[in-house]
Amino acid sequence: MALVGAYVLAGELAAAGRAPEEAFGRYETEMRGYVAVNHALAREFAREMTADTRRQIRFRHLMMRILPYMPWKNLVAKKIAEDVQRAAQAITLKDYPAPEVPEVPNRAAGPAPAAARPTYAA
Repeated sequence: MALVGAYVLAGELAAAGRAPEEAFGRYETEMRGYVAVNHALAREFAREMTADTRRQIRFRHLMMRILPYMPWKNLVAKKIAEDVQRAAQAITLKDYPAPEVPEVPNRAAGPAPAAARPTYAA
């Protein structure tokens, strides 16, 4: 979510130019559904993996130990993978234009001409 959020925020800021307020609003609109789906998946996973009693903890550990030997292990893995893919694909990323990047002088070409060097007052 962090990488997707960074991409969307950077794209919206670049698209908004000098109006970041607009970018923040569009960012929130773009991300709202994606974040909701991913948070729901995280809550579901936490609920399934959190045990309240010693008995539940022992049962969960037993299930985790025997899972590799169970004939339905692939169904469990498939369900988890489907849920993760659904959450990951809950957003359609825009193809933001690449920002203008100022040209950096080539340091390997030697020192910059005197006119390009900064001057410092003594």
